[in-house]
Amino acid sequence: MKFTAAFILFLFPLMMCSQSNNESTDKHALEKAEIRRVAEPRPLLIFITADWCSYCRMMKNKVFSNPEVAGKLQTDFYFAELNGEYTEPIVWQGQTYRYVPNGPRTGTHELAQHLGAVNGKLTYPTLVIVDKKDRVLFRYAGFLTGKEMVALLDKLTSKRSNY
Repeated sequence: MKFTAAFILFLFPLMMCSQSNNESTDKHALEKAEIRRVAEPRPLLIFITADWCSYCRMMKNKVFSNPEVAGKLQTDFYFAELNGEYTEPIVWQGQTYRYVPNGPRTGTHELAQHLGAVNGKLTYPTLVIVDKKDRVLFRYAGFLTGKEMVALLDKLTSKRSNY
């Protein structure tokens, strides 16, 4: 009973406040990030993932939890996670994107395909960074280490005046 009370009083509020600039995986993560970008324009890093993807889970657990990566994302970018197999419609840039089944119990969200596909193929994980006008600045399909992510964010931050 004491543990439950401690969790509710102390840990739960901390968890709820810990992502002020970052949107986690939920139905409207991209829509929320877009609204926030109107008030304070920043590039948006979109992490396209799938529930079954082990490299995606490694990036979530090791790379995005790295204090240096998290700090750079918090101050210089907005972050949204997009499940490439999400089944609900998402509005992006005034257009509605939907889930497209491509087999029994499998499919791809049109927005994930639109943002993350390279030569028509979407792989997981994929990182997409868009500027304040939603132009794709960077697209990378594959795993990045914490050190590689820091270098990438530093490079993009140094060129920030261009976007």
